[in-house]
Amino acid sequence: GGRINLGAYGNTPNASRSVFGQPKIDSLTVEYKDGFSRPWITLAVGLEDGAPCSTTVTIFCRTGGVIVASETFAGVKTGTEVKFAPSIYLVSGDDFKISAEVSAPGAEISSSVKSGTVEGEIPIWAGKGGGERIIHVRKGADGLGNGRNWTDAFPDFESAMAAINPSYDAIWVSGDYTIVNSLSQPTLSHNFEIRGGFDGHENTIEERGSSIKYSTLDFAGKVNGVIINSSALLTIERMRFMRATSRGFQKGGVGRVVVSGCAFVGNRGSNNINGRGAYLEGDGDINEGTLGLVENCVFEGNVQTNGSIVSGQGLTVKNFRQFEIVDCLFITNGTALAVDTAPITMSGTEFRANRGTSQDLGIVRILNARGSRLSHCLWVGNDELYGSALVTDLGHQENDITLEHCTIALNQTASKTYSAGVTLIKGKMVIKNSIIAGNFGGTASTVGSDLHAQSTASASATYTLLTSHNALSVSAAAANLMDHGVGVIYGDPSFGTTVQEALSLISGADDAKRYNAAELQRVAAFDVHPTSRGGRYDEKTGRWVRCAGNVSIAVDAGDPADDWSMEPECAGVGTSGKRV
Repeated sequence: GGRINLGAYGNTPNASRSVFGQPKIDSLTVEYKDGFSRPWITLAVGLEDGAPCSTTVTIFCRTGGVIVASETFAGVKTGTEVKFAPSIYLVSGDDFKISAEVSAPGAEISSSVKSGTVEGEIPIWAGKGGGERIIHVRKGADGLGNGRNWTDAFPDFESAMAAINPSYDAIWVSGDYTIVNSLSQPTLSHNFEIRGGFDGHENTIEERGSSIKYSTLDFAGKVNGVIINSSALLTIERMRFMRATSRGFQKGGVGRVVVSGCAFVGNRGSNNINGRGAYLEGDGDINEGTLGLVENCVFEGNVQTNGSIVSGQGLTVKNFRQFEIVDCLFITNGTALAVDTAPITMSGTEFRANRGTSQDLGIVRILNARGSRLSHCLWVGNDELYGSALVTDLGHQENDITLEHCTIALNQTASKTYSAGVTLIKGKMVIKNSIIAGNFGGTASTVGSDLHAQSTASASATYTLLTSHNALSVSAAAANLMDHGVGVIYGDPSFGTTVQEALSLISGADDAKRYNAAELQRVAAFDVHPTSRGGRYDEKTGRWVRCAGNVSIAVDAGDPADDWSMEPECAGVGTSGKRV
C-alpha cells in the first residue's frame, strides 16, 4: 500500500500483501426532472475483480468545453451509487458532457464519459434572489439548501430560523409551511426582517406587487409559534401565523417592531396567556423607549379555550413609548386587544364579533396609556359576557384619551356594572364626531348600555350620537363626570343593520345572554353605515343601495368646522358632506 507495515514483519519480505479491489463504473446516466434543464447524474460503482473496497468518485460537467460543475465523493463503497445534481440550469439544446473517474488504493483509475444534449427549460427561480444577506425559503427547493438564493433556498422554515445570524438581514419566504417541531428562538442585536408573499423568483421586495399575499406558517396545534427577542428594529411582513398552541408570534426585547400586512388566525390553547395571535413587548421606558407599529393586519379566531379571564387574545401590546395600530381587523377572537403602558394611536381599525368572558378587561382594554387617540375605528357585534366593548383605565383620573370619528354599536353584555359599549375606570375621555348607540346592556344592569364612567373617570362628548339622554344609555358615578356638549344628539342610529335585527340574534338567561354562537358570521357582517334617502354604501358589492327605512340622524351631524372632503361624491344621490 506504499506505507511500511507496523510490527515485526514491517519492511521484511514476510510482510503480508493487501488484497486490492479493482473498481469500475457500471453505468453513468443523466436525466432532467420536472421539465427543467438541471442535470441529475447517477453513477453506479461496480467491482472488476478483487475484494470489495472503498473508492473516490469525481464527476465533471462540461458545456461548450467549459467545466460548469464538479464534485468529488470520498468513501464510496463498490456496489453503490453516487447521485449528483449540480445547482445549475443549462440552456436547452446545448451540448453537454459528463466525465467521471473512480479510483481506489492500489487500483487503476476507471473512467467514463457520457455526452448528450441538454433537455428541459430554465425555471423562473434560476439565478434569482435578494443577495447574500438574505435567507431564502422556497417550498420544494432541491438545490444546495443553504438559503443563499431561490435555487439553493431552504425547503423549510425551521432551517431558515436556525440559520439566523449577524451575516443575514432578512428571511424571504415563498409558499406555505406546516411546522410540527419547535423553532429556534433567536436573540437579535441588528435590524432584521421576515417577509413573506414571495413567488420564489423575485430579486426585490417590490417585485411581489402591491396586493397582499401571505406566506403561511401553520403550527397545526402542535407547537408554539415564532419567538424572537430583539434590541434592534424587527420587521414582520406578509406572514400568516396560525394554529399555534400558545402564541402565533411573540416579540420581546427593547427593539422597535413593525408588523405589516400579516394575519394571525386560530391560535388557541388552554394555558393562561394573553396575546395568542401576537404578543409584542418593548422596554417600558415611556420617555426613551420602544416604538411599534401594526398595520393592515387581521386577527381572527384567536381564543383562550378554558374560559379563563385573559385579555388581548388577538393582540397584546406592552411597554412601548408609543404604539400605532392602523387599518386592522379583529374578528371572532375571544378578547381582541390589550394595551398596557403603551400610549396608542389607533385608526381605521375594526372589532367585529369578538366574544369575551373577562370582567374588567373588555374586548379592547387600554391600561396606563395616557395620551392615546382612537379615530375612525369601529366596534360592532362584540359580545363581552361580563365587560365592555372598550374599557379604559389610564392609571389616574387626569390622564386623557381621545375618541373621534368612531362607531361603537350593536355590542352586548350581560354585566350588571359594565356598559356594553364603553366603560371608563380611570382617566378622561374626550369624544367627538362619533356614534355610541344601539348597544345592549344586561337586563339587571345598573349602568348605561352605551357608556359608563366610574368614580375616578369622566367623559365629555361633542357632535356625537347616543341612544338617549338618560342613564339607560349614558351613566356616571356622579353627574359632573359626564358632559353632554354641543352637537350631541340622541336616537336610533338607523344603520343598515337595524337594532331589532341585532337583538333577534341574542339569547340566553338574563345573566348569561349572548349573541348566538351559530350566528357569529352574520353578526360579524353587521352593517353600521347610517342610512339616508339617497342610500348607503354596500361594502360587499361596492355599490350604493336605496334605503326604505328612516334617514339616520347621524348624516351631516358632525362638527361643521371639520374637513369632510374625503366623504364620497355619489352621482344622483348627492355630494360629499351634503344631506342626501
